[in-house]
Amino acid sequence: MPTKQPNPAERRSALREELAQQPKGTLQLYIGDRCIDVAWMRDISPVGVCLQLKAAVDKGEQVQLKYTYNGIQIEVLGTVVWAKAAKLPHPNLLDTLGWWVGIFLHPSSIDANFALYRTIMEDRNDWLLDESGNAFYW
Repeated sequence: MPTKQPNPAERRSALREELAQQPKGTLQLYIGDRCIDVAWMRDISPVGVCLQLKAAVDKGEQVQLKYTYNGIQIEVLGTVVWAKAAKLPHPNLLDTLGWWVGIFLHPSSIDANFALYRTIMEDRNDWLLDESGNAFYW
């Protein structure tokens, strides 16, 4: 029997970590001037994140994800690579809870990507960004 081939949309360049608890800070997704609050973060890696939003976004949208907590703010850039409606177990379309989106985090913001990943996964903020936007330890 042939082995099942992976879905190309799910090919990832890094293993994503599922969250045991939601981040303590505020997550917001920006598409241009439009701000969308993040309802839930499912998983994260330094190169991608899966979020549940309260508004629809289109595949291919260029986004900025901002995380604010305890006096720090981390901003990363990304591209929406997939989106689908998140629904309750019954088929009533009026019961849509929001939309799940997969976001590829751009390598151009890799220092900030790692800062976001470590801050959320380890609940630490010793990996911060200096005024020029470069990540550093202290």
